[in-house]
Amino acid sequence: MAKAEISDLKVVEDGPKGIKSFVTYHIKAEFTDGSSAHVIRRYSDFEWLHSQLESQFKATIVPPIPEKDTFFRFSPEVVFYRRRQLGRFLSRLITHPELCHSKSIHSFLSETEDGFAQLRAAEPAPSSGTSQQTPQEKGGAAAASAFFSSVFTAVTDIATSLTTDVQEVDSSFTDQSIYLEELREKLNTLLSATTHNIQLNTQQVEHSVSFAKELENTESFERKNFPQVAENLSKLKDTELAVADLYQKLVQNQVEMFEDALKDQSAYTVSVERVLKNREEALKQYQIAQATTKAKQEKVDSGQGGELATSELTKAQETEAQLKDEFEKISADVKHQLEIYHGDKSRQMRVALRELARENIEYGEQSIALWKDFAKTM
Repeated sequence: MAKAEISDLKVVEDGPKGIKSFVTYHIKAEFTDGSSAHVIRRYSDFEWLHSQLESQFKATIVPPIPEKDTFFRFSPEVVFYRRRQLGRFLSRLITHPELCHSKSIHSFLSETEDGFAQLRAAEPAPSSGTSQQTPQEKGGAAAASAFFSSVFTAVTDIATSLTTDVQEVDSSFTDQSIYLEELREKLNTLLSATTHNIQLNTQQVEHSVSFAKELENTESFERKNFPQVAENLSKLKDTELAVADLYQKLVQNQVEMFEDALKDQSAYTVSVERVLKNREEALKQYQIAQATTKAKQEKVDSGQGGELATSELTKAQETEAQLKDEFEKISADVKHQLEIYHGDKSRQMRVALRELARENIEYGEQSIALWKDFAKTM
């Protein structure tokens, strides 16, 4: 996969006249074999892809997508913010060394709308809950017999799981969880302050435009009797509007470079916490298996259960060994993911701050040049 970008978007009205229903994203994709595709997707399609990737890659940090905004999702600010963030999401996927190989991504970028709808129906987004079929649903009397024959073993395992608390074996993961929670809190506080600052800067632009309007009114009044004064006021008005235009661009760049970066970093903490929770769940299952093996070993040692108890012990030991391998692998993978995350976080924040500084310097230099030109005419 070589390239994918959101080339356009459209707000679709699918209800009473003037009622906006949803936004479609037009995506162009180019593949390494030279082929290309142009597909149309909705936000819910991105949600599906994100859920699929989280289900397929338990130990991999999946890049976040922007959250839903029920009340303001059709405002220009939200629409274009989503476009920027969903575009970043796609860019991160196709350049990711693991995620880029997912068939779900390829289908997302290549299937027709009808084909993709059929795929989503066949492979719904993973659910957090689970349901158990009744014996009748599993196939009648034979299934019912098999079901009831496993009841006692299942009850024993459930009882063990309910009484087994997760005992963390590596405190560095606990430290990471605490850090991420505190980081998200700090980022959200900083984000609120940044948003407020941008609002104040936007008001400053509006005040400058109002000031220029009053200059124009005074210029018109002075034009007949004192044309030179009117000319000077006109030059001041033009300079004020030019500087305001520069400042407006600076404010927009603050939104796209710094505010977006803060939102992105905050969302990423949730993605990182997901892999930590997946590792914790693997640890829990492994420790449950350990407790189950211990209970069955005690049963065999006491001489109870005979050959059946011995057979159950062997199966429990095999399960424990398998879960141990899985836990050790996900622990190593998550630790590697954390190293990558912290490196990327620092690098991305440096880039955002460097661009913010560059934009402020450029604004300062250009506005100073405008005022110098104005001063020369006085």
